[in-house]
Amino acid sequence: MFTPRAQFTTRSVPGGLNTHVQFNDNGDFGGSANFTFNKTTNVLALAGSQTITPGTDVTNLTLRANATTTSVKTLVLQDNNGIEWGYFRKRILSDANIGFELNFNTSGTGATARNGLLITLNAGYTGAEFTGALAFDNAVAGTATYYTADQTVYGYRASGNRGFGGFARGVTTGHNIGGMVLAGGGAINYALWASATISKSSAINVGVFGNAYNATATAPAYIGGYFTIYNSSTAPPNMTGVKTALLADNQTFAADIILARDNGSTVFLVADQGATSVTPVATAGGVTAFTIFPGAHTAVTSEKRSLYVRGNTVTITGSFSEQGTNVFDGQTFDAATLQTITTSSTVIINGAPSTTGSAVITNPYALWVKSGSSRFDGRILGTSAAVTAANDLTLGAANEFLVSGNTQINAIITAGWRAGSQVTLIFSGTPTVKHNTAGGAGTAVMLLQGSVDLTAAANTVLCLEYDGTSWQETSRKTA
Repeated sequence: MFTPRAQFTTRSVPGGLNTHVQFNDNGDFGGSANFTFNKTTNVLALAGSQTITPGTDVTNLTLRANATTTSVKTLVLQDNNGIEWGYFRKRILSDANIGFELNFNTSGTGATARNGLLITLNAGYTGAEFTGALAFDNAVAGTATYYTADQTVYGYRASGNRGFGGFARGVTTGHNIGGMVLAGGGAINYALWASATISKSSAINVGVFGNAYNATATAPAYIGGYFTIYNSSTAPPNMTGVKTALLADNQTFAADIILARDNGSTVFLVADQGATSVTPVATAGGVTAFTIFPGAHTAVTSEKRSLYVRGNTVTITGSFSEQGTNVFDGQTFDAATLQTITTSSTVIINGAPSTTGSAVITNPYALWVKSGSSRFDGRILGTSAAVTAANDLTLGAANEFLVSGNTQINAIITAGWRAGSQVTLIFSGTPTVKHNTAGGAGTAVMLLQGSVDLTAAANTVLCLEYDGTSWQETSRKTA
């Protein structure tokens, strides 16, 4: 007898409610409001606090997005009302290099800080190795050499291969800071440590590079590097209209403005209130402490100074005996055994200004006291120059002249002399010195005592003073 086999279809009752994703709940279908899928909106939702526990694989979570477009967001962050406030997506650049992008939205005007990304490395480790809340490592060997940021592409074109980059570009009346670092709590705190010490032949290593430019704007100010001593108790620094590659400002603090050291010893100091000193380190063989190279200027049409020490007004509230505006102290030389310096001077002027080409200096002076009295408490040691008697006598760079020869002297060439100049002529020959006798071009006559000629002899001395027109005899000594 044939008995047909019955067929049965069993349909279990789903766990949970509509849209709840089913899972094995101790042998039965289970569902939870914390894990839902809406086929109409294509939304898979996890509510509450969730934990992803890894298995034997090292990968905890993989999110895959479309591999050919930048419009697909791998991870979207929304608030309880479904309003998007940020997303994570793959970024594909024009040449197919792939990076990643985190994008967050902000809103409101409150005083609470907004951070696109906040990373905290909590206390706990106390070992001797370095720690970091965030580390970057760029091993790309790109060949970019840009020195300026192209703000139309978020500064991506600035510099070359960067470990990290920061760009603040909001149009605001506040301050924009591309990168801000703070440090505290250590024995030594470095808010920023920049180091470029990896060796490479012919490479240029720069620890810190600062650049600023704003010339195309109205009333611009730009400062390549700004260093200051500042805290919230002092007024904000005023940088309006400042244009400089480097600015150092100690604000209201009684502290040095600039200090330069050589192996720990201060060699250059701009102290509080601007007092400046140069102190070379004691060196075997010595060193020139301060040298000025004015440069080869061109197209000069008015006076330009290589060194200009300006005068100032000093208000005194008491009497004192001596005031020197610019003071030169003499050096002290020491030697363990007898050593001789033939000639030494606290100040040396190597010569008067000179010319080349078609330039002409009518009155070149090695030293010019333009006005005021001059005082010399020590001796004035002049020099003598030897000259040979001539009809038109040329006197060199001295005030005392040893005149040899017997040729008649009619006049003295005036080039290099001005009114008030005094000369002394000491004769070794027997020339006749003419009274009021015209010489050649560029000469001045001599007006002698008694309006008569002088017949010199060996050891005759004649003193003359130039009044701008003639040489006036002031005294004589006959042999």
